[in-house]
Amino acid sequence: MKSTDRNLSSIKTLLNTLKSTSEQLNSQFHLKNCKIKEIAILIGATIISPKLHVRIIFPSDILNSQEHFECKHASKKPLLNLMRSMLECSEFQDALTLPLNPTNTFVLIQKSDSNTVSDFFLLKPQYIPPIETSNYFIIKLQYNDQKN
Repeated sequence: MKSTDRNLSSIKTLLNTLKSTSEQLNSQFHLKNCKIKEIAILIGATIISPKLHVRIIFPSDILNSQEHFECKHASKKPLLNLMRSMLECSEFQDALTLPLNPTNTFVLIQKSDSNTVSDFFLLKPQYIPPIETSNYFIIKLQYNDQKN
């Protein structure tokens, strides 16, 4: 990217925001006694009326620090298959091609642990986003636990 690009400032701001959000999410995932059930990504003016809502539901022991083991990590092939399936889904492609204009992005975490939330996140107890007012996608991650 050239320093003369008129969008350079906006792109740098976006990349810094994504990095900060990623770091904050990562910090929540590595807390002791962490139990994260799902993450929702809402894109729109408000959390009450998002234009796009992507909900990611995790198996009970994936983001649970009491049951999580590094040795259980699967190969990257299932993740690549998931990404390919998402990108090949015509409904998902249609939702991504809708003009969103400059708007807000909200990242919500549903958790059931007693850890305090960092100042980066705001508490929204019992929040249920409206399904009928947005493009709504659920990604439910599952895996086979092979215990020997």
